[in-house]
Amino acid sequence: MIKKLLKQERIDIILKQLALNGAITTKKLMFLTNASESTLRADIVELDKKGLLKKVHGGACLEKQQIQNNVDILFESRTKLQKDSKLKIAKKASIEINKKTNLTTIFIDSGTSTYELIKLITLKNIIVVTNSLNVADYLKNNNDIKVILIGGEIKNKTSNIVGSIALDNLNLFTFDLGIFGTNTLNNNGSFKTPEINEAIFKKTAIAKSKHVYLLVDKSKVGLNQGIEFHKIDQKTTIISDAEKNPNLDNIKWIKA
Repeated sequence: MIKKLLKQERIDIILKQLALNGAITTKKLMFLTNASESTLRADIVELDKKGLLKKVHGGACLEKQQIQNNVDILFESRTKLQKDSKLKIAKKASIEINKKTNLTTIFIDSGTSTYELIKLITLKNIIVVTNSLNVADYLKNNNDIKVILIGGEIKNKTSNIVGSIALDNLNLFTFDLGIFGTNTLNNNGSFKTPEINEAIFKKTAIAKSKHVYLLVDKSKVGLNQGIEFHKIDQKTTIISDAEKNPNLDNIKWIKA
């Protein structure tokens, strides 16, 4: 049986499900959270009042404007999702990355897992290219790292940069290593994100990377929602706190 969740944990699940699917029923939330219908109704009412969702009969959804603005969960809220998992993954990834001596230019994706990772990077004399305002802001005072922030359209809710201008800038570079987060990893090795511009940007950055690290917490493994931006290949390494999927036997999977 699923353990009883704290209120913030329930809210994180509600927001994540809406970001992935656009709508969610109370019955499904009861299954995902092990909370009562009345408790979840109260959560939904509170989030509706805050403008984060639209309460409807039997559940909640995102209205058109909310879908446009909130297709990804707010960065501040996402940092609380699977916090322990993200920290474990970041620590393991940093060990793998910091021992590499042949890196000159790396790409770091926007996301909460990659944000935890950059706090642990000790590499020197490297160039970090990113489309994340949060990543760039954190690294800006690191004298050992030259930071290049990709220009383009800012997604206000997630503080990352996408769009045609960003793609033009991205195509100026090639990377020894690209480090990415994902919203889902399905059983066939497909990585997905809920927003089309995000998917296009990630796909392009991966194509420009000689090697690719995907940071995937256990809550995202086995899910299939979203738009595909990458299919596992030989240049892909997964770093996750989940057990390795037997369907992906030939892929490098590092357990955090």
